[in-house]
Amino acid sequence: MSNGQATFIWHDYYMKITLICNAMNTFRLPALVILSIVAVSYAASAQTAPLFENESAYIAPESQKTKVASTLSPYRFHKKLQKMYSGYAIEVAASNYPLERNDAIFRQFGNVHYDKLIEGGYSYLILANFDSDKSALHFLQTIIQPKANEARLFLYKDGNRKIIRE
Repeated sequence: MSNGQATFIWHDYYMKITLICNAMNTFRLPALVILSIVAVSYAASAQTAPLFENESAYIAPESQKTKVASTLSPYRFHKKLQKMYSGYAIEVAASNYPLERNDAIFRQFGNVHYDKLIEGGYSYLILANFDSDKSALHFLQTIIQPKANEARLFLYKDGNRKIIRE
């Protein structure tokens, strides 16, 4: 049974019960109860019926299937640090030249930002929110340095950086 047929039958029941209720005003509440029961039972039976008869799915031959996995890159993108950034940043790598996208540091860490330094070179940073220098240093020593032992902690204020720990 299609949804259009279900709607028509539901409307037919509704019209019949409405006519009965208008004719006998004293039986309005029982009629509404009966209408509700009929509507709920009919809706439950309509939901179990298939929407389409003789459904079939098209399955593309192996030659037409696209290889999505080959177009995805396993490397993450790094973003430029905002000029007026303020907060803690952990430098996980430093280089005189921009690092390649497939550098190991980008596979180890996500959400890496880079800062082009005034004195030359590039600093690759992980940004973090900490309440104090102590909590930032603890994170650096326990989480980051086992993966990147040259990591350093900086505090940026309006784009100017100050080293907290080498």
